[in-house]
Amino acid sequence: GCTQLYNFDLVYAHPGAFFQTPFMPLGFVPEGGSSYTFPKLMGKQRANALLLAGDRLSTQEMYNAGLVTAVVPSETLDEFLEKGCEKTKRIAGFNDESLRMAKVLMKAAAGVEEQKEASRREGKDLLVRLNSEEGQASMKAFAEKSGGSKL
Repeated sequence: GCTQLYNFDLVYAHPGAFFQTPFMPLGFVPEGGSSYTFPKLMGKQRANALLLAGDRLSTQEMYNAGLVTAVVPSETLDEFLEKGCEKTKRIAGFNDESLRMAKVLMKAAAGVEEQKEASRREGKDLLVRLNSEEGQASMKAFAEKSGGSKL
């Protein structure tokens, strides 16, 4: 899920949340266009911490890096959801056409085509890794460790 956050319009996170990608520990490659979007958004070093080192980054670190819109302190899940809904309701009151047009303009500026190309490259490389003996063994070990079904 972490690699998909770039695609969302707004990302609100609880201070206790963390962000991490499993690619290197599993012996795979980045996916979801993250090899393009993460360095573009947060810089090479922070992107490498997530994609290459598999570091576990805090909500505050991801806010500072630009992937999280806001840190939303809350005592309970209900309070967190209530605060998120307040934002959503406010935005829902804006003019629909203006919102749509603004999103189209920002999508063009975000380099969506480059992101799609990065995702295609990642998919090709991911297939290589998934079809390797090492990759299949890694997935089997992961499934067993997490209590998932047999591969």
